[in-house]
Amino acid sequence: MKYSKSELTAILEKELRQSLGAPGTEISRIRLRNLQYYKAEATGELAAPDIPDRSSIVSSDVADTVNWMLPSLLRPFVQSQDAMECEPSSPEYVQDAKIAGEYLKLLFWKRNRGFNFLHQWFLDGLIQKVGFGKVFWEEYEEDVEESYQGLLPEQVEELLKDSDVEPVSQESREIMVEGQPLEVWDITVKRVEKKGRCRVMGCPPEEMRVHPRSRYGEPLTFIAHQFYKTRAELEADGYDLANVAAEDGWHMEQIERAATQTPWFFDQSDGELERYLCSECYIKLDQDNDGIPEWRRVFMIGQTIKEDEKVDDHPFVFFCPNPMPHVFFGECPADQALQPQRLRTSLMRAVADNVYLSVNQRTGIVEGQVNLDDLLNNRPGGVVRMKSIGALQPIPQGGLDQSAWQFVEWGEQWREQRTGFTRYSQGLSPDALNPTATGVSLITEKADQRMELMARVAAESVRQLFEKMMKCVCRYQNKAEQVELFKQWMTIDPREWVDGYHIHINVGLGTGSKDKLSAVMSQIFQMQGPLVQGGAIPPQAAILAARKFAEGAGITTPEQYFPDAQPPKEPPPPPQVMIKQMELQADAQKFQAESQLTMQRESLQAQAKQRETQMQLELQAANDQRDAERELMKAQYEAQLAAQQLELDRYKTDADNRTKIEVALINQQGRAQQGMTNDRP
Repeated sequence: MKYSKSELTAILEKELRQSLGAPGTEISRIRLRNLQYYKAEATGELAAPDIPDRSSIVSSDVADTVNWMLPSLLRPFVQSQDAMECEPSSPEYVQDAKIAGEYLKLLFWKRNRGFNFLHQWFLDGLIQKVGFGKVFWEEYEEDVEESYQGLLPEQVEELLKDSDVEPVSQESREIMVEGQPLEVWDITVKRVEKKGRCRVMGCPPEEMRVHPRSRYGEPLTFIAHQFYKTRAELEADGYDLANVAAEDGWHMEQIERAATQTPWFFDQSDGELERYLCSECYIKLDQDNDGIPEWRRVFMIGQTIKEDEKVDDHPFVFFCPNPMPHVFFGECPADQALQPQRLRTSLMRAVADNVYLSVNQRTGIVEGQVNLDDLLNNRPGGVVRMKSIGALQPIPQGGLDQSAWQFVEWGEQWREQRTGFTRYSQGLSPDALNPTATGVSLITEKADQRMELMARVAAESVRQLFEKMMKCVCRYQNKAEQVELFKQWMTIDPREWVDGYHIHINVGLGTGSKDKLSAVMSQIFQMQGPLVQGGAIPPQAAILAARKFAEGAGITTPEQYFPDAQPPKEPPPPPQVMIKQMELQADAQKFQAESQLTMQRESLQAQAKQRETQMQLELQAANDQRDAERELMKAQYEAQLAAQQLELDRYKTDADNRTKIEVALINQQGRAQQGMTNDRP
């Protein structure tokens, strides 16, 4: 059914209130608690006792576990340039898939600072259960200044006709052209260029909202990003805030943010700094009455809908280190290190208090027999005045026996068992921790298994990230661009990419540490030597093994040191074959010379024939032209004769007419005179 604005607002408000991650929910409280444990501050559950002068030390188990796990989790994705690959769906798209993969890596690692994003994304997941990221197309304007000298006034007018051009400075001057002054202009303009780019950014977990029935790794039906913006920022984006109320007060997401960074403070008396709650919601609804729910993006400021549009999918990606079945928020290493940190904090405080009391023991005194000021001023070599001997006696403090330190060590082992990250994984000395290198290797391998599983889970999240980047550039990038890939410049136009590429993330699982990988590849390389010499395997296989060895050593461009194998040179033929080849070559050269001579002779004959034909054609053309000219002159002469005859006939006719007229006039005059004579008496 089609929803009105008021109905859609009510639906979104309900979804936001009941969503996972909303202020005041259990997930929100757990994230706040994990952040407090990570910072190892004496607040909340780790607050110091109310007794004055007691130890407030806090163990850092959560921070130690997370900070040691993070490099191991990042390494498979950042140490190799081949962590992400595009796999074609058919053989004809192999090269295009390689180009698309390199272009996506360029966008992620260089233009979006991929390492910083992964560091933040994974760290959020390790501490706050789920890390959130967002892939979207950002349109922006870039100001470019251009300077021109010596423009004519009409050229300046033509330049300023462009609506994207704004003059910055302009100055006129005169120059002499052929002795005459000419006015020209020197002008500097600012051109506003509208551009777009694929953006990848991390989202604070406290700002994310998810449907309560959502499950990790399965399609969602509702997800939202709630954040604050000031009036100035929203008005700069083109939003009208006339009927929108500003927010006031603190919310749970701000309390969570304050646990990790300096909180925001707004001067509400300044209108431009008024803050507004913005909700970018993605929900599946049947808004066009076709019976099929589709994704819609609804942007709200407060409770007012400002944008409502249909989209293909939501732009968010997630990472949970330890997903749990049938729920969205799984577990994280911080959850598993909480209880050991709480226990070790209590033990460390007890040990610290015992040490403090051992150094500064309590003292028993006879009331009124000891100067209390001297007693409380505990300085080296100080004097305590007493009225009688024995008025002051120290109270012995029992020392810690071996069992206390064993309990502290047990707490450390408990944390290692819960998190799977041991002191051996932290690069401590194997000789000091285990008498045999084999034992250390076995312990390390078992600890690495959990990290490998976590990296495999992260690989799925990274794959979804690159898939969304692929869809983003294919849908929104509207022009080609020149980029450098494979050490050469090429034109990339994502609009031409087919919908047949599959994203594959290679995290190098199952190979152990880099030292182990290098050792294995070294053995393979040694085994390949005799096989290459015997022709059983091609040399390219050994080159690939050498490249893997170099990658294990941390070299990111092994192809520079081990280029592709060149085709082998063929051995020279036997002398008899060479003599025969020389004879054949001589015969071929002789035949070629004869053929060339024949061809030249035929060519000369053809050229002579062609010249003869051309001369005949030219002669015939000259004769035809002469005949045409003669006929033309004859026609012109006949036309002139006809014109002269016509003129002569006209003259004769005119003369005859004049003669007749004159005769008639004479006759008329004669008759008139005769009449006058007859009338006389």
